[in-house]
Amino acid sequence: MRINLTSNFLLIFLILECSSSQIKPKNVRTETKKENRKFKAKKEIIEKLNKHFSIYKKMSANFQIKGNMNNKEMYYSGKLYSTIDKSGNRNLTITLKDAIFLSPIFTLKIRGQNLTEIDHLRDKRRKFTLDEYRWIEVFGRVFPFKFFLPILMGFVPNEILSSKAKYSQKNNKLTYLGDYYDSIGNLTKNSSLKSIYFRTRGEKEVVIIQFIGRSTSKKKRYFPHKLHINRSRSTNDFLSMKFSRVNIR
Repeated sequence: MRINLTSNFLLIFLILECSSSQIKPKNVRTETKKENRKFKAKKEIIEKLNKHFSIYKKMSANFQIKGNMNNKEMYYSGKLYSTIDKSGNRNLTITLKDAIFLSPIFTLKIRGQNLTEIDHLRDKRRKFTLDEYRWIEVFGRVFPFKFFLPILMGFVPNEILSSKAKYSQKNNKLTYLGDYYDSIGNLTKNSSLKSIYFRTRGEKEVVIIQFIGRSTSKKKRYFPHKLHINRSRSTNDFLSMKFSRVNIR
């Protein structure tokens, strides 16, 4: 009588495989439940944030900027206007004015992926694409413009809402660890933004952006009354942007 060992081994392997797939270790089940809870909690937080910072058609606001950078006081006023069309293209115009005479000093225009700088004092214009306009300088350090652009338009930075960001229920925050910079979105009890911590990789100092108060508008959509930016290692340097006459449609 010939015994087919190959067939018997294959049969035993299939039985063991089916059995092992049906009986999961307790620790695997526990880990799966934890991951599912984390995923569900993050999904709910993202949905609430998107409601607070929902898409609009038009937004306009006046603002005043006060600050101290490198022992130099700053005081400007200005106008912010942005639109979002049906295709999702975002346009933004920021005009910086002399706080006393209200004459325009500088204008930044963004139309889709194109950007224009207008220096009114020197009567000069410079044009870029958004990919070319990558960095801005704040407190003597360079930061990615694309990270701060959504904040200026009244939105949450894309990195904090991305799939890479991790949500901590205990600390009520979203943490993004990137290749070049890290950021943390600290949330309020009603799941809106309280502050954002930003740090360039290799730097120990953190730039803190606080969302203070709430500007009145017809919609329930959130827009801060004031943005306050300061450094974790400096008590002197700060930048405060206070909004008024905010209109969101």
